[in-house]
Amino acid sequence: MTFLDKPIKASPTIADILEMRQAAFNTVRLAARMSRKIQLGFQFGSEKAKLDASPVTLADFAVQALIIHQLSKKYPSHK
Repeated sequence: MTFLDKPIKASPTIADILEMRQAAFNTVRLAARMSRKIQLGFQFGSEKAKLDASPVTLADFAVQALIIHQLSKKYPSHK
């Protein structure tokens, strides 16, 4: 059982915080590797534009999906 599976009034322990930090670190490391691989194959003109006109690339979408997948797998009861 992870901290996120405990009743809402439960406070995280140091072990809970360290576990969540490690899960976040591992997820960010995977996302950075994936983003770099995509970036190396990037072609100009393949990006979309956000409302503020900054580009959104395939790497952005892939990183978002990876983060959601990894954290949902680690913490399935957290919605």
